[in-house]
Amino acid sequence: MNNTKYWFYIEPYCHVSVTTNKVMVINTFNKEKIANSSSKVIELIKRSEEKEQFKVHELSEEQLKQKEINAFVNQLRSTFSGDIIPQNFSKEKPVQILPEPIFLNGRLKFLNKKSKGVNNVYPWIREISIDFGGNKSLSTPFDIDLCKQLLFLDKRNTQTLDLDSIKPFIDDILAKNSFCTFRLTGNSLYNSDYIKKVKDIFKEHDNRVCIQFYYQKLVELINSNQINFLDSICPRADIFIDKSTAWENVTQIHQLLQKYEIDTLFTFIIENEGCLTRYEEVSTNNPDAIINVQPIYTGNNIEFLREHVFLNEDDIIGGLDPIKEIHLRKYINQNFFGKLHINALGKIYANINFEPLGNIKHHSIHDIINKELTERNTWRMIRNQKPCSECVYQYLCPSPSEIEINSKQSNLCNVDLN
Repeated sequence: MNNTKYWFYIEPYCHVSVTTNKVMVINTFNKEKIANSSSKVIELIKRSEEKEQFKVHELSEEQLKQKEINAFVNQLRSTFSGDIIPQNFSKEKPVQILPEPIFLNGRLKFLNKKSKGVNNVYPWIREISIDFGGNKSLSTPFDIDLCKQLLFLDKRNTQTLDLDSIKPFIDDILAKNSFCTFRLTGNSLYNSDYIKKVKDIFKEHDNRVCIQFYYQKLVELINSNQINFLDSICPRADIFIDKSTAWENVTQIHQLLQKYEIDTLFTFIIENEGCLTRYEEVSTNNPDAIINVQPIYTGNNIEFLREHVFLNEDDIIGGLDPIKEIHLRKYINQNFFGKLHINALGKIYANINFEPLGNIKHHSIHDIINKELTERNTWRMIRNQKPCSECVYQYLCPSPSEIEINSKQSNLCNVDLN
């Protein structure tokens, strides 16, 4: 009787998903996918995925002879996704190095109200967006608050942000964080005196700043020759355009900002088929301009998003990220993590769709970061809710976004879970 025993393993660059009725192994190098619904295979994978097993599990000759197990092992071999090795090839059980992200020695997911948080908060800050306000008489072709889905002018911020209050807050971050970027918006920035004071706050750090404008106001100022504020602008600008934008507007803005040596990105806000047609027209007539698209949820365009934005299985596999990115999504929201937003009242948010974390006048950056890490969950909003939690593609999909928050639809995909 053959009593040979083996070590069963799956390569560390493969992503493994297990649900109650299916297991899926995806090779992130060659994008080969293996799906299996055998209860014996599911049990084998569940055992090997237990943390103490280090992704290596014992397999007997008797198990290997079982049709389902044998076929699965052969699939792993043929796709370079796993294998078995006789136990007598090594004195000790081999282990796989787990591709888990390092956050405070693995303590990120255990931070809560009972913990003291972190002492050095500065490395946790990746991006700060600031709406300086002054957004009076703001007219757009949209009936929704775009600021809840992208860094757009907030119509509610009619007052102007007090620069004496924001300066110490920014100075502190600039002095202790060398990589945090700043995205600025607000009609107050069109005032040449005000924007000079804003630029003075950042001084030699202006390469970390991007100012965002809505095209319509910029065109008005260009046509009335009120463009003195451009002398004090940072080297980068992001211009929002939409279905009301003529291609000539983009040409006009692009040429002007090039004259001022400002690197310019246009972001086209997409809500329906008509926007796609206009986008094609604008991009065709401005081949030298960099134009991205940004879909939004309007409250009645879910079918448009389903057709043009929702992912299917081919999209997910075709756009597969490295294994470390996939594992990162088990812990953090890659869209929100490390980002803060400050409005014209000085209120600070991890995301504007949720309650503020504090105010620049009353709370330090240490207070703000630790409140998010220990009491809130915006930065750690992951796909752990149904139906995503029951899907084998759970962490292969991008992290939840503002579209999901505003549409109250937790999965932007067309994947059949059955």
